[in-house]
Amino acid sequence: MLLAISLWLTLDTAGGAWSWDHYVASFRSIGWIPKGLVKCLDLVTHGPPSQDFVISLFVVAKVACAMMFFGLFSRTAAIVAALTTTLYASLMSSFGPYWSHSFNVQLLAALSFMLGRSGDVLSIDALIRRIRSLPSPLKQHDGLYWWPVLFAELSTHMFMFGAFYQKWTVGNGIWWAWSDNLRNALAVSWGVARFNVPETTLWVMNNPWVYKTAGTMQLIAQFSTIFCLFLVRHPVLRMVIGGSFFFLEIIGLTRLFEFWHPFWVPLCLLSVDWEWLYGKIKGRDVRPKSAQRGYLVVSAFLITVQKRTLDVVDNIVPTYRLAVYAFMALFFGYYAANIVWKLGEKHLNYPFSSMAFYSENRAIPPYSNPNYFPYLRGWIEIETAKGKILEPQELPSTMLDSVLGAGRSEEEQRKLHESEMLLATHAYWRNSAPIKSDDVVRLRAYTQIVAVPPRPRPALPMVVLHSGLTSVKDERGFRGVTPSIQWDKEVGQYVISIQTFGFTNPSFRILARRNIWQIPSEHAAQPLAGEWRNGRFYMANIPRESEYLYLYTVIEVTDKALGVIEEYAGPENFPAYK
Repeated sequence: MLLAISLWLTLDTAGGAWSWDHYVASFRSIGWIPKGLVKCLDLVTHGPPSQDFVISLFVVAKVACAMMFFGLFSRTAAIVAALTTTLYASLMSSFGPYWSHSFNVQLLAALSFMLGRSGDVLSIDALIRRIRSLPSPLKQHDGLYWWPVLFAELSTHMFMFGAFYQKWTVGNGIWWAWSDNLRNALAVSWGVARFNVPETTLWVMNNPWVYKTAGTMQLIAQFSTIFCLFLVRHPVLRMVIGGSFFFLEIIGLTRLFEFWHPFWVPLCLLSVDWEWLYGKIKGRDVRPKSAQRGYLVVSAFLITVQKRTLDVVDNIVPTYRLAVYAFMALFFGYYAANIVWKLGEKHLNYPFSSMAFYSENRAIPPYSNPNYFPYLRGWIEIETAKGKILEPQELPSTMLDSVLGAGRSEEEQRKLHESEMLLATHAYWRNSAPIKSDDVVRLRAYTQIVAVPPRPRPALPMVVLHSGLTSVKDERGFRGVTPSIQWDKEVGQYVISIQTFGFTNPSFRILARRNIWQIPSEHAAQPLAGEWRNGRFYMANIPRESEYLYLYTVIEVTDKALGVIEEYAGPENFPAYK
């Protein structure tokens, strides 16, 4: 029942099947990248499937979840619900190279549970058997009920432990909590695409002792849940560490980040020993002895103790037991490998993932000193009437990610603008009601390096360290710059070439900022040393090769015929082109 509720809520949150065509058009600029089960589907469709297929999939998944909840054809419903919901969520995650981690844990729990025996109690199936006076399967199959429940719980705890593992290994250990990391993470979450910051969040991010304590508590909570594997004989501790700590994680994400994940709440109850609780209410212990030992199967397998210890589940034939062990080894072995070796980003086998969400340390060493925290973002500036620039309250994150993912050619930028016009209808504005695509009269796309200011300055608003246009659409038409860079071996210099579209008679000036990432500061771009030859800019050599890595250029375009002076994003990371 718990997993059925979680899957049902996942379907409600993942996206609207009836607006699939609009969804595809909106995300076309970041590319179709099939993930997980969608990779199999893509062998047939060779691209995004039709809206009719997605609607049918959604309906089948919903019906299967309802049947799973009420226990009608329980075992079949569990398999269909898990697979169809996973496919549906994978479709919604198959645009661009990345995905949100909102759905991974419940999908993994459902997939690990789906092959187990269910529906023998508290179900329509059980009621039908009782009406038909059929014998109860409970005693016959004692020992088969625990492994799917334990696998679902283990999937949930590995999700939490995977998050801890990434924070500890990628986020510089305890400095993930004791640096300004959480302050900067909160500021980025609320300063890049969302701007209606809750008062509680502002209080946390501007008080070092608060966010460092919160970060430490999060590490402890995510690390400790895995120990529920060894607490089956201590149901209260198991419930507190496994269920309560996960629930506190949900509350923290909701209060500080406003990432509300209702589909995670049922998973907290997987750590409740319902048989023990029922026995307490009735004044007796009804938990089967084999169940107590059955939990140790998972623990024993994970810590590879003696083979004799594995052979503890009663009333299971050897072939079935072997099948359970084989499934456990394959499923959780691959699950663990994704966490340790980050196979999720390589294989794209969603919902398996490295669980690396917010794992990097968003602070610059030395961690004991306050400093800027730079962040690369796309940005959109929209006008709906001459001189009326919309002030964003909340923008779809994909609206900004699309700017970073789009190529600089005219064709790619036109696709970007088409997507942005559609995505803008889902944005919220401080000085305007929701808009329609036809309301937009000007749209400017930028790539920017913004930064969280260092203490003691407030964490928000973020400051812009570097900014450059990628394209513009207004009453003068559609225009932009396509820069390229190469290393000229004959003269031993970097050469910047510039192609334009939409301009009449442009002239150029190359500006640059240095060390924006490495030594962040707020300063104006300066003219870049070099000379123009045959319409190309030959950059003067820099004494140290390493300094090319830290160079960020801007191309100033002046077109007197159009009456514009605009700064476009230029090349960076020069050695990559050598």
